Amino acid sequence: MGVILITGNGFDLAHGLPTAYSDFIHVLDYIEKNEKYNFNDLYGKTTAFSFLHDKQFSLNEHGITKLATRVKSNLWFKYFKNQLEIETWIDFENRIAYALKSIEDGCEYLNHIFSLGPISEILDSYYIEDFRINKLSLESRPELVYILVTFGLISFQSGNMLYVCLNKKYLNERKYYHNTFYFSFKMDEFYKEVFKQLEDFRDVFADYIRLFVYPIVESKHLSSLNGNTFNKISKHFTFNYTKTFESLYSKKITSFLHGNVADKSQNIVLGINDLNSLTFNSELLPFTKHFQTIYNITDFAFPQEIKRLSNHNSFVLWGHSLDQSDAKYIAAIFSEVKNSETSKIAIVYHSETSRFKLQQNLFQIIEKEILSECFETKKAIFLHCDSDDLKKIVTDNMIH
Repeated sequence: MGVILITGNGFDLAHGLPTAYSDFIHVLDYIEKNEKYNFNDLYGKTTAFSFLHDKQFSLNEHGITKLATRVKSNLWFKYFKNQLEIETWIDFENRIAYALKSIEDGCEYLNHIFSLGPISEILDSYYIEDFRINKLSLESRPELVYILVTFGLISFQSGNMLYVCLNKKYLNERKYYHNTFYFSFKMDEFYKEVFKQLEDFRDVFADYIRLFVYPIVESKHLSSLNGNTFNKISKHFTFNYTKTFESLYSKKITSFLHGNVADKSQNIVLGINDLNSLTFNSELLPFTKHFQTIYNITDFAFPQEIKRLSNHNSFVLWGHSLDQSDAKYIAAIFSEVKNSETSKIAIVYHSETSRFKLQQNLFQIIEKEILSECFETKKAIFLHCDSDDLKKIVTDNMIH
């Protein structure tokens, strides 16, 4: 029986790569504020620095300068760099969903204003108290105001927070004699721009991987995991965008479920899980992973592959949070293992805290009956990343 390895970001982090959300945002913040780039300053705040400080390599300064120019003009970066409570990529995705819900609310305020009648262009600004839905004023929602300003839908007259200026780029106008009136809001155009900014931010992230992560991978400044050679792994699926496994273990058996930044012809998937937390709005569909997956054609074969492989292989889940963001993939694996006579799942953890969180997440995405049966029959087990049992699995092709 073979072993299928399925990896998440924790796998790259365990190899000393700066792929945490905090790494990404710290580096972007650094290159936005500086014109010269110092290795220690650039990587100094990343999770990888303790591993990298004595393994320096030359920086692609021209590429970094081009990236910095794009970063400075990106509205999603402008938003995220001030969101200090974000710690993980799951937090990042949740914050995208929060921003989109806020933008949706903001659009309701504007539609309400236009429902009261056309607005003359003579008026340069509008009293913020007039933006009101169900007695709730826009003024009472400062974070919503911040998001609408950040994404360029509104601004304020000479810094006066009592008078709102609408971005005329997103207003439909009509001439009446010698006057111009605005009679509706171009909601579709605004959403297209917000999505375009997210696509640009996705490309910024891809370039971050190419400029700051791949040089580490390609220079072989990586350490194998406690001597594990993964020589018995027959197939590798990854939610990451990096070729860490292929580079370090010289096995070209990887399928990239969310895209591969090494392939510039392929767009990676970067968005929210679904629209459950939002009012269903077709304008928001492109922001979802499901829509992007189909549009980019990244992982259609995964469910069929899992079904085909489950009768002859066991699975090792390493470095994935098992969160809602990829629930359909994890659920598919558990479902097939439950119905298989021989297949099993080993879930790798690095601390008791992480094991507790992984189990907590599983209870949110897997049906109770399936989860209980898998663990009661020992078809599913937790293994510490340093355990001898895990080494046996990846080197000796056994799950006991």
